Amino acid sequence: MVPNVFINEWRNYGIVAIRNTEMVTGNFNIRNVASRFLLIILIFTVVYLGIGLGFHFKWKSALAACREAQMARGEFVEPEVFGNALGLAFDVTFWPVYARANIYHDGTPFATPCTKILTHPTLHVADVTTLRGAADARREALDYQKDHV
Repeated sequence: MVPNVFINEWRNYGIVAIRNTEMVTGNFNIRNVASRFLLIILIFTVVYLGIGLGFHFKWKSALAACREAQMARGEFVEPEVFGNALGLAFDVTFWPVYARANIYHDGTPFATPCTKILTHPTLHVADVTTLRGAADARREALDYQKDHV
């Protein structure tokens, strides 16, 4: 128990004296420190997952718009591989990696097959629709990278 002298000091000096006295007398409560630390971790996690969820829905909407544009042009539309909860889990947890890679390769965090065509001037929509055209476009893209990198 805390002696009455400390109680009188608490009244005189306020809450700062209470915390200093607890530390001096050994009544320091590690649970308060741990709970504050866990609260900070929880807030960081909620913010991280919230940004990831926003990233997921924005990227899905960009992909849907690209798929519609590809279908309107009569191009092959890639099937959605991870369209279920697994895809959501990947997007929400690994969004910084996806965003950094997309910005590095395509200049936008929400890269789609449509942005790849726009960022590489040698790839043409007509070339990508056929297998021979895709191989030629790949060679042209590699040549373009060799010349300009």
